[in-house]
Amino acid sequence: MTAYLLAGPLTFGGIGYGLDRWLGTTWIVAVGILSGVALAIYVIWLRYGDGTPAPTASGDPCPERHNADPASSEVVSAGITTNEESQ
Repeated sequence: MTAYLLAGPLTFGGIGYGLDRWLGTTWIVAVGILSGVALAIYVIWLRYGDGTPAPTASGDPCPERHNADPASSEVVSAGITTNEESQ
């Protein structure tokens, strides 16, 4: 994540700096840096998600369901049922 947060502002800030030198302005570098930060945060959110676990190789997004405590619930292939429902 640190690499994204450094690379985004540096890249877009550098592009903004180049445009500022070419056009004779002074504000494009600030827009580039802010755009780089925003894009870096967006890429981090896309890459690492919103807090939900990523799907595993088997395609199950929540593999911890299958390791549930048998005293509290039982996992069956059709879904999650409680011990009272399965008995």
